[in-house]
Amino acid sequence: MKKIIYFIVANIFSLSILAQCNTTEEVNNLPLVCTKKVQGSSAPTAEQIKNLTAIFSSVIEPALKNSKGMRGSWNLIGSSGKTTPEKLMKSEISIYLDLLGCNKEHKVYSIPEAGLRIGFYINDLSLLCEPSIFETEKNNQTIYINNEINGSQIYRFKREKTETEKYEELTYYSKTDNAKYFLITKSDVPFFIPVTVRHGLEINKRNILYSIEVSNKKSTAIKLLSKEEWIKKEGIKATPGIFTPQKAQELNDAGYTGYSEGTKQALATNQFYNDMFQKPLAAIDEFLKTSSSKILDQPVKGNPFSYYTDVNDLRNQLLIDNDMQSNSYFIINPAYLDSKLPKATPQFICIELRKQKEAAVTQKVFKDFEDKLDLEKLKSFLVK
Repeated sequence: MKKIIYFIVANIFSLSILAQCNTTEEVNNLPLVCTKKVQGSSAPTAEQIKNLTAIFSSVIEPALKNSKGMRGSWNLIGSSGKTTPEKLMKSEISIYLDLLGCNKEHKVYSIPEAGLRIGFYINDLSLLCEPSIFETEKNNQTIYINNEINGSQIYRFKREKTETEKYEELTYYSKTDNAKYFLITKSDVPFFIPVTVRHGLEINKRNILYSIEVSNKKSTAIKLLSKEEWIKKEGIKATPGIFTPQKAQELNDAGYTGYSEGTKQALATNQFYNDMFQKPLAAIDEFLKTSSSKILDQPVKGNPFSYYTDVNDLRNQLLIDNDMQSNSYFIINPAYLDSKLPKATPQFICIELRKQKEAAVTQKVFKDFEDKLDLEKLKSFLVK
């Protein structure tokens, strides 16, 4: 706590000397300033604040020490009491650092579009992955159902893993042109369990059957009334001074024609989708029946939740005969997660280090932060 108070006081002092400048070079050599932001609406719990503050003071602050030419803020973000599919509470340390410049009036100003963004995400995979979901209907409303294996949420990587000797011991590391992503986990138990071809196709089949069931229920709920039934229920009655018998008949004829055509079209549409679902259903059944256990139990590479026109299309989309790698699907190993710990306790940490532009100062702070980032120290927060 003393370190953080000192850090804040030092930042306040630095801010007071940032008002005036003579040259950009002078500004580039000013000490980096990073102040704590006032808490927003998604306030973390007391336990989260304790954990996040400890991570900032022992891991982030030392990695920022002695950096120059930028200023910004750090913010602690909670989850408003909501939990992840793994029944964990997520939280975040969000850091925004802007590049500094010196304008013609000799005033220091911020250049956010050339800055640096740093995020530490506790118990949250959304930075690296997206959940696999199934879109369907219930009571004529669109709903989304999680694709799961024995209650465990299935995820898919947003970007490919980058192989590098420097981070070969990390569970996951990915590099893009302007960013680096890290996943920090405990070392004693595997974090990922890949989704197999068999699992993926069985879930897809279940989803297709559910879609057929929804379509059938919609068709059953649609009844094509006879003209007499429709007129009795919805028709217009002849009314003196308003609708003559002839006019009422003309309106009812037109109304029933529109109703019957619309109803027939709705039934035809439902039947069309039912017929369409038969193709992937047949392809999945044939593949599951004719493929070896070696193929079915291997990690899936393509998309097991897609639409297939036939079994050859299925093989192509799943990259069965292709050595090309693809963003894979996985679940978090249930044995990795410790359900006895408080929900807010860090069990894994994702990091994003992203530069906005290729400014020299931003590049240097980016590199210095990565070089001084103590991943082993960070990992110690996962061991309780």
